[in-house]
Amino acid sequence: DEKIAIMREKHSALMRPVVFALDHVCSITAAPAETPHETWFQQTYGDAIKSALERLKNPANPANPASSWLPFKQQIMMSLQQRAQKRASYLLHLDEISPRLVSMTTTEMALPGEASASDAVTIQSVGNTVTILPTKTKPKKLFFLGSDGRNYPYLFKGRQTDLSSHLGLKISHVKAFL
Repeated sequence: DEKIAIMREKHSALMRPVVFALDHVCSITAAPAETPHETWFQQTYGDAIKSALERLKNPANPANPASSWLPFKQQIMMSLQQRAQKRASYLLHLDEISPRLVSMTTTEMALPGEASASDAVTIQSVGNTVTILPTKTKPKKLFFLGSDGRNYPYLFKGRQTDLSSHLGLKISHVKAFL
């Protein structure tokens, strides 16, 4: 009996960071969905996340921590990895991830990067397709429809320093000039 208690304590100590992270994911997933994509995620993975968290907190076999981790790995991680590897996952529909942006039409907002505010082209609407480029930082590409009727592509990059974004802006200005 004491041996089982020691094994449970070791399991708890070993899995504490995983349980903490998964508990945070579970609390986020349990929040009311704000977009259709969040609703889909909750319906698809919500129960599996709760079940995995419960198995990690109360393992059937504390002597074997991998046995409580295996169902999570099989149910959720494999599914997410397969989805990430599919080509279709590189295209998202904006109305599923941000209905607010899709509803934004005929604004007074100038297109980003426009030089002159007086005769600037404004944003008429935002394109419904977001392309995730398959590179290390996974930049997102989307189009704005300008008040002049033209589509303007924009690339949104994450994890970028101010220096590199400033450099990118300067390069795009030089290209526009050429």
